[in-house]
Amino acid sequence: MQERAIVLSGFMGCGKTTVGKALAEALSRPFCDLDDEIARRAGMPIPRIFDALGEDIFRQLEREALGSLPSLEGFVVASGGGAFTFPDNWEAAKEHALVVFLDADFPTCYHRVKDSDRPIVRRSTPLQLEELFRSRYPLYQAHCHRTVDASPLPPQVVSSIRALL
Repeated sequence: MQERAIVLSGFMGCGKTTVGKALAEALSRPFCDLDDEIARRAGMPIPRIFDALGEDIFRQLEREALGSLPSLEGFVVASGGGAFTFPDNWEAAKEHALVVFLDADFPTCYHRVKDSDRPIVRRSTPLQLEELFRSRYPLYQAHCHRTVDASPLPPQVVSSIRALL
């Protein structure tokens, strides 16, 4: 039997993709970035999905991608920052995977994403992003199996996650 998938959750900029790739390599597991999977399924990059199809379609694609978790046994999976704002998503993840919340404060997350082309960053003020962070934070905390401090450098975060396994 394969090992359970490890799903990394947290706000954008907490390091889900960077840490996920490093963790997958350290554990000799395959890696899946749900945003990349969504872009592949839609045939367009995430910013274009938001611009052309809207956030509702993006969230639908996200739910479908999370629904494929049973087929991702053994993977390390980076979820999207908004994935855990929907009950169906966190229930599927917690049922089929070990969910690890990468806990970083807002200034750390914002510093990491402020110059990115992420749709939500492009259309929001720092204050709006901080409000979004504050609204999502309790959901990340409540819907995980483990929490890891994600403010250190990725190798330290990977070591912390490995210590929990």
